[in-house]
Amino acid sequence: MINEYKKESRALIQKALKGTVVRVPAQFRQEFFHYHRRQLFKFFFQVNIVAQLAYLSYAIADWFMLPDVGLLAIGLKMAYTLLMMGITWGIYTYSKSILLFDLMLPLSIVGASALWFSLLNLSNSPDVPIYLYASLVFIVLANLCVQIRFKAAVLISLCISLILLIGVYFAISGNIHQLQLFILIYSPVLLFSLYISWNSVGIQRKNPELCFYTVNSIS
Repeated sequence: MINEYKKESRALIQKALKGTVVRVPAQFRQEFFHYHRRQLFKFFFQVNIVAQLAYLSYAIADWFMLPDVGLLAIGLKMAYTLLMMGITWGIYTYSKSILLFDLMLPLSIVGASALWFSLLNLSNSPDVPIYLYASLVFIVLANLCVQIRFKAAVLISLCISLILLIGVYFAISGNIHQLQLFILIYSPVLLFSLYISWNSVGIQRKNPELCFYTVNSIS
């Protein structure tokens, strides 16, 4: 009976693997999440800490590119980084939600990008129209390490994109030509980063070790 159940489970998994989306059958989701928590939880923690420190390092660039708000940029980015690092540590220490950790970096970038453009719009530096292109790194980082849920990554990417476009519009004082130029440069980066996210999720779900673990753990 157990062998028959394993065969049925294996057949369901093999059928799911053939699809383009690679949907996880409902009866296997808990095992799917449990497996990824074992494999990826420490990785997500490390990636978030490194990304947050990288964001803080941009305060040095702010000092040179936006000298009139340099001190404010350093203070706000340091405070935001410490806040996000504290939340990251809290999730790593007390939470068992791999789904939350998978999206921790993209969600933190939503706030980071809003803070970035708030500073740009406070500055009168002539370098603002050039410096705003550094914001392209936000969408790349947001999608670079998503491993479990692509749909959520798409929704957060749209939110980040909206913040970036609104921020750029005000940073360039509504100059439509410059806004169009930013969109032309930004769009391929957005699509490429989403492809990375989609591909990463697909690779994780097609992992043979995951399929073996799932079939055996539910039997």
